[in-house]
Amino acid sequence: MNSDISFSSHRENRFYQGRAASFAANALQAVNFLGDRFLRKSPHPFTAIEDLYRHSMDSAFAVTEAFLVTGAPHASAYYPRDFAWFYPDILDAETIMDSQDAVRRARLLERSVRLLLEAVRANVVTTTIVPAGRARYLGVNYFSHPSDTLLGILAGLQQMISADERASSYLAMSQCAHAGHLLLEEYCGDLKRALLQLASELEPFNDGGTSYLLCDASAPRSAATDTRAERRRFVTNACVYTTSYGACSSESSTRTS
Repeated sequence: MNSDISFSSHRENRFYQGRAASFAANALQAVNFLGDRFLRKSPHPFTAIEDLYRHSMDSAFAVTEAFLVTGAPHASAYYPRDFAWFYPDILDAETIMDSQDAVRRARLLERSVRLLLEAVRANVVTTTIVPAGRARYLGVNYFSHPSDTLLGILAGLQQMISADERASSYLAMSQCAHAGHLLLEEYCGDLKRALLQLASELEPFNDGGTSYLLCDASAPRSAATDTRAERRRFVTNACVYTTSYGACSSESSTRTS
């Protein structure tokens, strides 16, 4: 594999949500879990830390994957919020092994962010996306309605756009940044529409005489808030919208200058 990246071309993905989609997603996840439980292969007998690390990176950023998935082996679903909460630094030069590893990471990041942006365009903004085969994806909200899905998508896109600002000699970084700018230009309108919709759902909340606008004023709205027992999220949709709008405006200014 050379250092030039052939990023994925646009293909027609279909997204579904609703009761039928949720039922199908739950069934697929059950099958994936049982398959991993009874068919998982024995771990490789590596002893050197270098071999263990390389095997881990090869698995996490496999060239055959369509989306970045880390964590439990049976977790074949896609979680947009993870780009903000659990792997916000995929292109960290200190963890990249070589140019091939850089290419794989950049390509997989681009595939993941593009898929999420396509879901936003299809108005499927959910906590989880479950692949259902042949470019079909099921959007489902596990636990509750999301408040950090768009934040995760923006975080993934920001990683791409800022890739060439890293102290790295890998050509893949500049190519990834260029691809990020192209994605922002293509999907900027869809992002602004989705973020305005989310911003309209802010709820007023008073605490000790101080007023706030919150996403989660009455109850948690994502698995991340549930698992951390956070009753209110103070990272508001308005802040996310401002970030996105500023990025889109900067992109427009760059094109016209």
